[in-house]
Amino acid sequence: MRRFLFFFLFLVRCVWAADETPAVPQPKTIEEADAQRERASEMRSEAKKRYERESKACYGNFLVNACLEKAKERQTQTMIEARHLDAPARRFQQETRRAEADAEDKRKEAERTAREAGQKQRTADFHAKEDMKTAEREQKMTGRQRKIAETRRKNARKEVKRQEREKSRAERDAKRVAKKTREEAERDARIEARMPKP
Repeated sequence: MRRFLFFFLFLVRCVWAADETPAVPQPKTIEEADAQRERASEMRSEAKKRYERESKACYGNFLVNACLEKAKERQTQTMIEARHLDAPARRFQQETRRAEADAEDKRKEAERTAREAGQKQRTADFHAKEDMKTAEREQKMTGRQRKIAETRRKNARKEVKRQEREKSRAERDAKRVAKKTREEAERDARIEARMPKP
């Protein structure tokens, strides 16, 4: 019963202390977020070292348990402060990385669209030139020659279309692989975000 009472009072004090924590600075740049996370890490490390020193020193006191509880309370309070300092910085870093990834995706999409438009224009220009050349040649050819040329032209167009289909299929496959890779990365990031940090 006595242990339960101590534990309850300890929890109440931790919650009360957590409510009294001062406003945590919100980082505005990656450098500020990195520095803030580094400071939180240092606070945790210092708290652990201090607790080890204080707990060793407690064994020289008459009231060992009371001394150990106070040392643990100080460590817990510091850990809570470190967590409050670390959380907004970690959130800022995640949002920044997400925004950078979105911007990169948009940039790649714009490049791909421009590349496809250029390819379509070049293909249209090529076909127009070829049609003009073919029309000029056909005027000079006899009937048999015209049939041979028509067959060759059809075969050439079929080959161009086949190459375009293969290219389109390869681009779809590449998009599918990129999307799958991105989804796996996002899933891994969500899993990592859910995992408790040490």
